[in-house]
Amino acid sequence: MRPVNLTNGICHWFSITCLALFIPLAVWAGCLEDEGLMRSSINCLGMPTIDKFFDPMVFTWKGKTYLTVNDGNELEVWDATDPEHPVARGQSNFNVDNMGDSDYDLLNQSICDDCRYGVGVWKLGQVVFDLGTGAAPTWGVRKFYGTSSDPRGAFTYSAGAAQYLIAKHLPGDLGGEGTVYRIGTPSDLTALQKIDVPGVSKISNGIRLGNYLYLGMTDNRLYLFRLEGETLVYAGTLSGRGFMLRGKSVAVSDGRMVTAFLDGAKLWDVSSPATPALLWSLPGDYRYAALSEDFLWLTDAGDRVSTYHLRNPRSPTLMDEEFWDGDNPWNIHSECDWETGSTFAGDQLFMARYAVVQQIGFEHCPPPEPIFADGFESGTTGGWSEP
Repeated sequence: MRPVNLTNGICHWFSITCLALFIPLAVWAGCLEDEGLMRSSINCLGMPTIDKFFDPMVFTWKGKTYLTVNDGNELEVWDATDPEHPVARGQSNFNVDNMGDSDYDLLNQSICDDCRYGVGVWKLGQVVFDLGTGAAPTWGVRKFYGTSSDPRGAFTYSAGAAQYLIAKHLPGDLGGEGTVYRIGTPSDLTALQKIDVPGVSKISNGIRLGNYLYLGMTDNRLYLFRLEGETLVYAGTLSGRGFMLRGKSVAVSDGRMVTAFLDGAKLWDVSSPATPALLWSLPGDYRYAALSEDFLWLTDAGDRVSTYHLRNPRSPTLMDEEFWDGDNPWNIHSECDWETGSTFAGDQLFMARYAVVQQIGFEHCPPPEPIFADGFESGTTGGWSEP
C-alpha cells in the first residue's frame, strides 16, 4: 500500500487538538478486475446500423435487478440479479426514425423501480411504453408522440398506486420546464401541473429520494421538489452545475448521492432529502458518476477515470489508479473508447465506453486499512490513546 491524498493538518498527541482527522491510504493496486465485454461495436463509424453504447442504468422489477444500455437508437436489457453473471434479455423494438443524417438519436430514458411504464426520448419524439405485468419486463404496448420541438429528457416515478411522468412536448403540455402527467396507459396521459424553476430550461432526468424529487434540467442544474399528494412543490436548487443532458452526472445509493459537476465532484448525505449535506468535494471538471454502498466511480472532462472506496465517506480513498492506465489492454478496445456512463449493480460496475459495454469487478477490493488500530481514523476522540 502507499499513502495518498494526505490531509493538511497538525497533530500533537498530548496537548494540541488534532486538526487532521482523516488520513486515508490507497487501496492496494490490482484489486479491480476486468470481467470482459458484454457488447462491442464492429467499428468506430457512426451509422444508425452500427451500434454505439451509452447510459447504463439499473431498475428493479418484482425482486429482480435489470440493467439497460442505450445502444444509440434502442435499449438493450440484461438480468443483473446475479451481477457477476448478467444474462442478456434482448433489445427493444421501438423503431423510431432518425432525424436526417443523424446516427444515434435516443437521448434519454427513464424506468423507475417496480414501475409498469417507462419513457424514451428521441430527437424526433418520445415513446411511452408498457413493460407489462409478467414475471419479467417485456417490450409491449407503446405510444409514439412525435415532435419537432427538440425534446431533451423525461422522468418517471411512482407515488401510491399511481405512476407519473414529467416531460415536455406531449399532448396537454402546460409550459414551463416540464409537465407532470399521470399515466393511465401509454395513450392516456393526464396533465396535472406545470414545472417552473428559475431561468429557462427543459427537463432532462431525475431521481426519487423519499418524498422528494431531484430533477436535472438542461441548464445543468439540479432542482429539489417536495411531493404533496400529486403536487410538486419547489424546494430549492442544489449548488453547482452538472452535466445533465443524459442525467448520468448524478447517482444515489444507500442514503448518499454523488454529483459530477462542472465545478467539481461532490458526495452528499441525502438521508434527509430535504436538506442534502455535503460530505466531500473534489475540484475539477467532471462528467459522469456511479455510486454504490462502498464505491465511487468518476470520469472528468478529459475522460480520466478514478475510483474510490467509501469506508469513510468524508474522506474517500483513491484506489487502484494503475487499473485505469490507458496502456492496459482492457482499456484499449478501439480508437473510439471514451466513457459514456456507468452504473453499479452490487460489486460490479457496468461501463459504456461508446464502442463497448464492459464489466468491471470490485469484489476483490476490501476496505482500506486504518492507519491507527485504536480507531483514530474514525475521527472520534474516544478512539485516541497515548503511547
